[in-house]
Amino acid sequence: MDELLTTRQLQEFLKVDRITVYRMLYDGRLKGIKVGNQWRFQKEVIERILDETPTIPRAEGSGNIQDFPSDCIIKVQQLFAGLLGIGAVIVSLQGEALHEPHYSNPFCRAMLKNPKTCEKCRNSWKEIADIDNRHAEFLTCHAGLRYLKVPLMIDGKASAWFIAGQYRLEKTISKDMELYLNVLAGAVKLSAMKMRGVYDSVPVLGDFQRKQVLEWTPKVALTIQTILQERKQVMDRLQQISELSRIERTLAD
Repeated sequence: MDELLTTRQLQEFLKVDRITVYRMLYDGRLKGIKVGNQWRFQKEVIERILDETPTIPRAEGSGNIQDFPSDCIIKVQQLFAGLLGIGAVIVSLQGEALHEPHYSNPFCRAMLKNPKTCEKCRNSWKEIADIDNRHAEFLTCHAGLRYLKVPLMIDGKASAWFIAGQYRLEKTISKDMELYLNVLAGAVKLSAMKMRGVYDSVPVLGDFQRKQVLEWTPKVALTIQTILQERKQVMDRLQQISELSRIERTLAD
């Protein structure tokens, strides 16, 4: 029968704390066996994971973010976006989306479905990512929608941007925007009236909602940042253990 490790033994083996072990359990990075009220872990399975841990390449421009996205991060974003009724997306430092935006409104969904307008949206993310703003402020995309971006720091360095947005701050639409909506309507093959209808579906934030976005976007970004930092530390540790195991086997041979 395989040797079973207690939670404490696994902590010592991986050099992580108890909270990290439980988080790894719940987001699927670890598999355990419940014996009564206690968790047990098959040593053979843990060793196999370590043995199969590859050298993790880092995407150019992605900082120290590794193995992204993870289910727990996606769930955090979905909860945040759903509660505030806005969109959320994480992009690289160059503005490349690392996942599909959550809770896009009908207008943004229409934009993202069409290759031409989707490219405009992605270019807007790149422009937003490139803006060197040190303070919380609302930024604007090609369609006049507003966004708030917060850096995700890994090892003290900005590694990606958390962007909350796809909302409007004003109910009125300028004449220039009406003309631009007609251009977008032609690109996605919608009538001008239909396009105006989907644009009107974009949420308009009142003062209280703006304060919520300004207050909660940095808090959610910090939560995601903590998860990414923890994931990196665990992956680095697994990499070290895996390399040491290979060295030990080579010396033994």
